[in-house]
Amino acid sequence: IFMYSNLAAVLAQKGEYEEALEWADRANTLNVRAGGRPSLESFNGYVHYLKREYAQADATLRRLVAATPLREEQDFLIFAGTQVGLGRFDEAIKVYNDGLALLPKSCNLWEAFGQMYATQGDVVTALATFDKGIVAVPKCGLNYNSAARLLVKNNRVPEAKQKLNALITIAPKSDGAVIAKEILLTLTKPS
Repeated sequence: IFMYSNLAAVLAQKGEYEEALEWADRANTLNVRAGGRPSLESFNGYVHYLKREYAQADATLRRLVAATPLREEQDFLIFAGTQVGLGRFDEAIKVYNDGLALLPKSCNLWEAFGQMYATQGDVVTALATFDKGIVAVPKCGLNYNSAARLLVKNNRVPEAKQKLNALITIAPKSDGAVIAKEILLTLTKPS
């Protein structure tokens, strides 16, 4: 089941939606036969989300949420992202908050929540959200690196360097630290 589901997810991310749906259907069939709950609705919502068909994703995901409350990180990310895509920021905020109430150490939820504010141009709230994510999950690089990129974009390079160096100090062998070092290199190259 997991192999089919993972293959479907990879195919969807590559834009091969029809083949992805076929593999997801196979995984769903096996899952239902094994006594699990149907999951094809969730995958269909995910595909619509990837295709930026936010209205279709929203309709599909709302049917899913009506039957079963969200409980997985990916479900919260996709549903909140769909709301952002539709410009329903208040609803997205509620979904992110619900997700973080259930999964307070989800580095991905904190980072996506901060990115939503950054996209809206609310730099102060975006940085505060990234900082909350850093406090919740100190060794996860996503929030440090996203905060640093936003700081650089707003000509606050010394603060960006501080964020990056803090990550490198606390989690020097992490993937996030590797990315932080790459970002630092771009900041120290002569123009």
